[in-house]
Amino acid sequence: MDAINPNPITKNILYLLGIFVVLGLLFGPIYIVRAFFYDLYSIPAESMAPTINTGDLVIVNKHVYRDAIKGKPEATRPQSGDIIAFHPPHMPSTVYLKRVIGTPGDILGFTNKQLTINNKPVETTRIDNNIFFETIQGNKYRVQYFDDGNPYRDFNLTIPDNHYFVMGDHRDNSLDSREWGFVPIENLVGKMIIVF
Repeated sequence: MDAINPNPITKNILYLLGIFVVLGLLFGPIYIVRAFFYDLYSIPAESMAPTINTGDLVIVNKHVYRDAIKGKPEATRPQSGDIIAFHPPHMPSTVYLKRVIGTPGDILGFTNKQLTINNKPVETTRIDNNIFFETIQGNKYRVQYFDDGNPYRDFNLTIPDNHYFVMGDHRDNSLDSREWGFVPIENLVGKMIIVF
């Protein structure tokens, strides 16, 4: 009986196809998870210090706000105190990470390093020279200020529908909504869930 020898071209095509199948099985699930559910980001700047520092890694849940972006009324939306990933209005291809300070309809004020939400002062407690605890809706976190004031960063405003006001925790060293305005709901990427 004569053995059948496959054509060398067919053999090479099957070999390459096998490699692609194995790579797809290995990396396909990772791509799907990162594209639709969770993503990992490295922090390049200190605008969220002392909560998140330069070089830290964060995991962002990209699925949590998906229904809100689609306009579904029962969807989970960002709350004051959450740390979110989003595309800033002035750089739509970049992802920023900041803390939500105000949600649609809130009246915000910031004068002499005192934040107010709906005309009520946010609880602020000094921990160290430039480090403070702030508490918004039960979320307690640390913020940092320089010794000298930045009066040009004071504001009073009302947040429009479907927009959010965000600030970095390093209040005097953060480019945020005070500089480039509100974050539209359609610019949301997700909510930070882990920092390490």
